[in-house]
Amino acid sequence: MDEKGKEKFPVKVEDDLLALEIYASQLKMPNYREKFQLFFDTDNGSAEYELAQEATGILAKTLMSFEGDEFKNERLMLTE
Repeated sequence: MDEKGKEKFPVKVEDDLLALEIYASQLKMPNYREKFQLFFDTDNGSAEYELAQEATGILAKTLMSFEGDEFKNERLMLTE
């Protein structure tokens, strides 16, 4: 994802969905959480992307990659 930021092209929703899949497979929760939050309203403002059906499926599938006990609380917080 850092390499994508160096490009002159804007980051699209497809790029961030791919980043979610990569971070989930690598079990990098802090990076994953950052991308996950792009689809939801936060205290800092509204969501950056619309939560479409495809995105919802990818979010659900990738979130289940974090099945270890060390991710239990974080996963619960993201599902709320």
